[in-house]
Amino acid sequence: LIPGVGAQQGDLEGSVAAALGSNGEPNFIVNVSRDLYTTEDDFAVVAGHMALSYHRRLKAAIAEAS
Repeated sequence: LIPGVGAQQGDLEGSVAAALGSNGEPNFIVNVSRDLYTTEDDFAVVAGHMALSYHRRLKAAIAEAS
């Protein structure tokens, strides 16, 4: 579990690089749930865009660290 990446603005890329398994496979969970919470009227759309952004950043961080 990698906590503190979302609303607490932890280092996503650095955490991913440190957490990759010895075979380069991602074997961790990144918690960004608090950062996805929004009071916007269209919660699903806003949270969906934010989740997709984190997904892209994670994929890029894994590729770079591998």
